[in-house]
Amino acid sequence: MKFLKSKSFFILMIISSFSLNAQEIRGFGSLMGYHAGEKINTKTVLNFGGGVEFRIHPLIRQEVALSYYMMRIKDDLSYYYENDVQNSEIIKASASALNISFGTKINGNGDWSCFYITPKLNMSKVFGSGEYRFIDTSNSSNNIYDKGKAARWQHSFGIGAGIEIPVSEFDSIALHFDFCNIQLNKSLNKLPTNQIDYGRIGFGGGIVYYFAFKKKQSQNE
Repeated sequence: MKFLKSKSFFILMIISSFSLNAQEIRGFGSLMGYHAGEKINTKTVLNFGGGVEFRIHPLIRQEVALSYYMMRIKDDLSYYYENDVQNSEIIKASASALNISFGTKINGNGDWSCFYITPKLNMSKVFGSGEYRFIDTSNSSNNIYDKGKAARWQHSFGIGAGIEIPVSEFDSIALHFDFCNIQLNKSLNKLPTNQIDYGRIGFGGGIVYYFAFKKKQSQNE
């Protein structure tokens, strides 16, 4: 019930954003990289996405974005001996996340060129797949093979900050830094025999390109 309430609240905020009488509406695309923890098989978790920004006040804009996180999980391989016979145990896993975010962008001034900070609410679906193998070299009847998939919705709070630099009258590019609080464990711990603490995605940075949709002028203008 608590999850349903938070999801309904999130959807309501998105709908209210599109109903605002915004003076300017801009679209944007983003490419981000996040520092990967020791359990991730690559140095960077990649994220790409896009969304819409509504300027409702010289110092305040609201953003709705859709993005996708890609990552590979490091295999956990271990060997041990029992009765002088080597056995092996391996856990493989992969993960991704689809994220919808709603943020309030607070600008340092009313111009497109400025420093900004963006608190935001994320609604994410984390996908995980995993495989577990236990190999008993002395008795193959003891071998264990298991695999599974898991997906779970979760909500979290994050925050971003950056510097926006104009490239035309309305378009701009931003150097953006971000903290992502998406928890990988909530899905990956449902996989077969998984005991690894994968933690959250964490800190990252990248670029965001904003392109403007000019507000249509009324026939009386």
